[in-house]
Amino acid sequence: MDCSSDLIQRWTLQTRNKQYFELLPKGYKGWQFWVSPSTGFGQGYIIVASNQSAFQLIVNQEGTYNVLGIATNA
Repeated sequence: MDCSSDLIQRWTLQTRNKQYFELLPKGYKGWQFWVSPSTGFGQGYIIVASNQSAFQLIVNQEGTYNVLGIATNA
């Protein structure tokens, strides 16, 4: 399997009002995300903009979350 054109990116994000907004690197598509709480027992999910330019993290508890994203070079 050739992964040379894939991008793996990780973030540590502090939510505010149980959400966080982040711009994505240009030129990548097909994003997949994994979310886990850094501390605590919160849960979250990601909504990706239709044009693949940004994402929004939505969580059930305020806190710090680790996010892992993988995308393919457009």
